[in-house]
Amino acid sequence: MLPPAAIPPLVVTVKETQRLTSLSHGQVYLALNSGLLESRKLFGRRLVLFESIQRLLLTNADARPPTAFREYPRGDGTLRDGRARAPRKLVSSKASQAD
Repeated sequence: MLPPAAIPPLVVTVKETQRLTSLSHGQVYLALNSGLLESRKLFGRRLVLFESIQRLLLTNADARPPTAFREYPRGDGTLRDGRARAPRKLVSSKASQAD
């Protein structure tokens, strides 16, 4: 019989995923939402499939977070990558009622 340490776990918590991958809490959830990591919710706990962690680390070394993470608008009207944010269209309530 194999010693317990030789058998990898099936699932780990988000906190353990952070420790194993050196990703932040937000980055783990971005990876989950983008499909880079797989998880299951069991009794109210989010558990990450260990196999998906291995797959992420071994095959997707160049994986990047989704663009939504990098494009949060800044206070000066630009995006994080330096591009200007498109101006918002303002619609007055009177103009929308006239249509």
